[in-house]
Amino acid sequence: EPRADRIEFLWGGKITGESAAVFVPETPMAQDGEWYWLGDGVAIGDLVHILAIRMRKTEDAVFGFATSGVNLLTLDLTRPHPLALQQQRDTPFFRAPEGDHGDLTFGSGILVNTEEAGAPNADGFIYVYGVRNDLSKKLVAARVRPDLFTNFDAWRFWDGGGWSAQLDDAAPITDQISNELSVSPLADGTYALVFQVGGITADVGVRFGDSPVGPFGDINTIYHASEPSTDPETFVYNAKAHPHLSKPGELLISYNVNTFDFYGDFFKDSDIYRPRFIRLKLE
Repeated sequence: EPRADRIEFLWGGKITGESAAVFVPETPMAQDGEWYWLGDGVAIGDLVHILAIRMRKTEDAVFGFATSGVNLLTLDLTRPHPLALQQQRDTPFFRAPEGDHGDLTFGSGILVNTEEAGAPNADGFIYVYGVRNDLSKKLVAARVRPDLFTNFDAWRFWDGGGWSAQLDDAAPITDQISNELSVSPLADGTYALVFQVGGITADVGVRFGDSPVGPFGDINTIYHASEPSTDPETFVYNAKAHPHLSKPGELLISYNVNTFDFYGDFFKDSDIYRPRFIRLKLE
């Protein structure tokens, strides 16, 4: 259970004394005014790696933004101030919209399928999931050995029948997913893909598959969030499981809550913009 005495909030600062984000894009490909939307991360030895999507403003509207690229943030936990001494890298794990397809980004979820992580059917790979933002969002996958995680040339992409060295060969695994999600190994040898059905509907869904890249079965709607029914401006999104925080025989799942009336509703009700948690019993 959460313990207040073990929770600490950290943020950055400017020389003027104003608050600032901890992570600000500073790589060669980054442009002024961009910011990070943090994706999933993984701990490998004393290093923590986080895939972070670079975002840019496209118009003055609250949700007027678009994706510019995907970066890798690395923190060295042996250093006294790992957040301040972060390393940032540009990555090739992004494709801009083209034709009928939306953009493609990696970092939506990470599965560490290794013995060290306690995976029941370990194959020694880290699986990194991405989303192709078509009208119906598509799941794509890459994998890499832990010791080669920062060697981007070593990443391989699921092409529907095998693993290709070319990102452009990445084939959709399933659809109707959300931009953040999770794939978790279960004790029976299957894998649970948890996501927000359709991206921002009220339904939390799970598909079960026989491998980290499926094939995944039909959507099982396991929860219908009540928050959107209280206000037509409210929506929920980005459901995912947290197996490292889960009790045996269940999955702890979170989903996020937001509002289209971003500034109006938040000043009236500060309880909106926070995650909610549910438990899925697996027995």
